[in-house]
Formats: sequence, C-alpha cells, structure tokens
Amino acid sequence: EQPNTLDVVTDRTAATLAWDMVGNFEVSYKKTSSNNWSAEIEVLNANTYTVENILPETSYDFRVRKICDSITYSDWVAVRDTTLAYPCSTPTGVQISDITYTSANILWETTGEAHGWRIAYGYGTDDATWDTIVVETSPATLSNLYPSNQYTVYVQRICDINIGIYSDWTEAYTFSTTACETPSNVAVSNVTNSSAV
Repeated sequence: EQPNTLDVVTDRTAATLAWDMVGNFEVSYKKTSSNNWSAEIEVLNANTYTVENILPETSYDFRVRKICDSITYSDWVAVRDTTLAYPCSTPTGVQISDITYTSANILWETTGEAHGWRIAYGYGTDDATWDTIVVETSPATLSNLYPSNQYTVYVQRICDINIGIYSDWTEAYTFSTTACETPSNVAVSNVTNSSAV
C-alpha cells in the first residue's frame, strides 16, 4: 500500500516531505531538469523526512514509496516544488581609507545575512598580481602592497559557504598606494675623522 498523499514544504536549501502513514519508506529526489534520481534514503518508522543541502531557487522532484518487506515495495508517489530564492545582495558603501605605501583599509556596509566576505584585489592583467582573501567583518586591511601602485578592489558577500552561494561582485574601486620617497636635501656638516652631523 502506497501513501495517499505526499506534501512538501521548501526552504532555501531544504525540503521537508510528509506523507499520510507511518512505517518504513524510501525517499528519493532529483532536480527537475535531471534524469538521475538520488540514491534511495531509508526512513524508518516515520512519515516525514527533510532533504538538505539542495540548491535555492531550483525546481526539484521528490518521491516516496513504502517498504513492504526486504524485496517488495509500493509504487512511488511523487511531488514537485521549487526551493526559495536566496536573498544574496551585493555589498554596498565600499570605501577605501588609511592608504599607506604598503597597505589600505577597505570598509563596506554589512547589513543582511552573510557568512563572510571575499575581497579580490590586484593590479594589471596578470593573475599573479591579484589575490583573493576571505574576511569575517568590515573593515579589512590589505597589506604587503607595493608602493606607488594603482590597485583595483572588488567585494563579494558569502551567503552560504557550504553550498557556494555568493553575491555578485561589486563594481571596481581603485586606489593608489603612496610613494616611498627618497630623502632629499641631505646635508653633512662638522665632518671629523670618525663622525659627521
């Protein structure tokens, strides 16, 4: 005997299935766009199961069948639903301050959910001159920069690092490190055999 009803409640990255009888069952799921179902998941002495770590804003097919004995199963009962969108907004209010010849501070607004932030920065077109760091809060300090260089910076919100949900990168922001100037107008006086001022 198969379940008569199969309901699903979706979240951003999870879907909770519920059916109308308690017993031993198998659950399987797939993206609607795929032909390949997941491996069967045994659900024992229950009538609900939560599928986790699925993608947001994606249509999925879910199905359940009763385990009658070790070799006999009921027909599948299936349902389709779409997970919710992830509100993963691009960071705003980027500012660059406290620029020295080897460092700069990057500040941005941190409103909304975030599991951290990625900052990409560098100069030129060679990948070797670019770097990406992950930080937990704003502001962040970029260090070990080269003097007298123009740098470009982008900031990105990490919305869910476990399944790789990121915002778009911000627009490009540029700044120039200061020059490490050579001393000028050096004068020497009161020269002796062992000293000078």
